[in-house]
Amino acid sequence: MPLLTTGLERSLQLAESMEARGFGAAPLRSLAARRWGQWLLFSGLLLILAQPASAGRLGPGPLVGGVSTGSW
Repeated sequence: MPLLTTGLERSLQLAESMEARGFGAAPLRSLAARRWGQWLLFSGLLLILAQPASAGRLGPGPLVGGVSTGSW
């Protein structure tokens, strides 16, 4: 049993150190791909904020209020 737990602890330490050094990280995206992702994120947020409050659901007011006050 001690051999198993020691082996697991060492493997977890190795995995953490490899992750800290960036081993296996995704390659950097190009500027065009980054701009495309930013545009999609921005348009998605606009679509969320454009939804009206209906059927007892809250509209975008609490979302905007929470973000603007920094209470998230």
